[in-house]
Amino acid sequence: MVKENLTRVLIVDDSDLVRGILRDVLAQDPGIVVIGEARDGREAVEQTARLRPDLITMDIQMPHMDGFAATEHIMAFTPTPILIFSSAIDKSEKYSSFRALALGALDVMSKPDVTIAGFQELATQLTAKIRMLARIKVIQHIRGKMRGRDRTLPPVPMAAAVKPPDNSRAAARLVAIGSSTGGPPALKKLLSPLPAQFPAGITIVQHITRGFIDGLVDWLAVCIRLNVCVAKDGETIRPSTVYFAPDDVQMQVSADRRIRLRADLPPWGEHRPSVNHLLQSAGENYGERAVGVILTGMGDDGAVGLKVMRDRGAPTIAQDQASSLIYGMPRVAVESGAASLVLPLERITDELVRLMEE
Repeated sequence: MVKENLTRVLIVDDSDLVRGILRDVLAQDPGIVVIGEARDGREAVEQTARLRPDLITMDIQMPHMDGFAATEHIMAFTPTPILIFSSAIDKSEKYSSFRALALGALDVMSKPDVTIAGFQELATQLTAKIRMLARIKVIQHIRGKMRGRDRTLPPVPMAAAVKPPDNSRAAARLVAIGSSTGGPPALKKLLSPLPAQFPAGITIVQHITRGFIDGLVDWLAVCIRLNVCVAKDGETIRPSTVYFAPDDVQMQVSADRRIRLRADLPPWGEHRPSVNHLLQSAGENYGERAVGVILTGMGDDGAVGLKVMRDRGAPTIAQDQASSLIYGMPRVAVESGAASLVLPLERITDELVRLMEE
C-alpha cells in the first residue's frame, strides 16, 4: 500500500535499460515511489489517466507517440507536472526540450550516460527536483484540447501596480531579468511581442540544468524578433539583443556598457550564474537607465540585486502570483520592498515598451 505522503512517479522512456536504472535510482529515496512505466507516449497518456501520478519523467524521442504529443495531450486532458528527461549529448534534443516546455512541461534535465554510475551522479539533484515539481499545481493547456473539443478557460485577472510609475525619469537602456523554474515559456511570452528594433539591450540569468542554455537560446531565436545569444566576456551590450548568462560563471554589466563574465566570483546561495550578481551590477552601473525584472522561480535569488536597482532609481518589476508558475523569487522581491511594480506577465512587456519611450 502506497503511503499518502509519497511522491508518485510515472517513468516514460522507450529504453528498458533507462527505465530500469531510473526506477532503481528513485527507489533509493524513501519519499518517492514509481507507480508505473510507459514505453512510449501513447502508453504515457493511458497510464496518466489511469494512475494519476504526481509527476511524470518524460523522454522526447519515442515510437508511436513522441514526448511532444504526449505532453500536449496530458496537459490538455489530465494536467500533471512533467519533467523532461532529455539526452545529455544530443543538441537537437536540448533544443526540442523547450518545445515541450511551451506545451506545459515544467522543467528539463539532462539524461546522463546510460550507466548506473552516470545516473547516481545526478540522483540527489533529480530526486530533489522531482519532489519540488510534484508540488506545483499545473494548469490545463487548451492547445491540445483544441484538437478535439474546445473549452475556453477564464482569463487570468490583471494585477494592479504597487505604486504609480515615475514619468520623470530618462528612457531605460538596459533590461536585466532573472528567472528560474517556469522561466523559458515565461521569457518567450515576455519577449516575443517586443519589436525587432527594441532600443535597449536585455541581459538574462535563467536558472537551468547545465548544458541546456544553448538549446534555450536556439529555441528563443526562432520565437522572437530580437537577436539572442549566449553572452561573451567583454562584448558591448547592444540594443535589440538578448544576452543569456552561460553556465558556471557570474554575469555582470560594467560601467562601460560591456558584459563581464566572472569565473572567480563564488555562487550566490547555490547559483552560478546568479540573478543577484547581474541585477546588483546593473543598479550600480546603469542606475535609473536600467529596468530590473524578476520572473517565476523557486527561492529568493534576485531580491538583493533588485533592491540595489530600486535604490539607484531604476524601475523594478516582479511577476505577479497569478501568472507565475512558482511564486517564490517574485514573492521575496515584493515582500522585501525590492519591486516597485507587480504585474502579470503580459503587462510586463507593455511596461518595458513604455519605459523605453520616456
